[in-house]
Amino acid sequence: MRWEMFRSSRLEKLNHALERGEVDRELTGLIESINSRPDCVTLSSCSGRIGIIDLPEFGDKKNAVFRGKWHHEVTPEAIATALKLCSNEGWLKVEPPIIHLAVSSLEMADSIVKSGLRAGFKRSCILSVSEWKAVVEITSTEVLESLLSLNGRILVSPDYIEILTDRANKKLERGMEKLRRLERELNL
Repeated sequence: MRWEMFRSSRLEKLNHALERGEVDRELTGLIESINSRPDCVTLSSCSGRIGIIDLPEFGDKKNAVFRGKWHHEVTPEAIATALKLCSNEGWLKVEPPIIHLAVSSLEMADSIVKSGLRAGFKRSCILSVSEWKAVVEITSTEVLESLLSLNGRILVSPDYIEILTDRANKKLERGMEKLRRLERELNL
């Protein structure tokens, strides 16, 4: 009974997030497929993103502000425009896809972790286990972080921004390919 109540509550929250447009559209199909199974429910998830973050000071992620955020390929011009909005430390950050889900059994959790690993998500694991559910994280290593501006001054050349943007886009696409493989691995 606890599982059913928990799952129902999570699905309700997801529906509200979908209505508000807060769910990455690149993940909608996978999320719907996972949630169609009575023994699974998705938690927080992201399809991967490229961002320009303005940090007030090194390590102060709590007060960081996104000056640009993309879940799709980005141009060097968009990166440069977002960097011009940074007044402190302007960082380019690429994050891989990440999917958190809860399942009703340890056996299902193990099966999903193995599917994530086969799809190329090297950091797939069981995060927690209770008597009625397990929480699984599926993520990978397509990470890139680079300081590009300081105190409003861009520190790198336009050529470097172009090269870095190309690498960021490639990392984002690699994550998207892994999401497509994950969907096949989960047989959804």
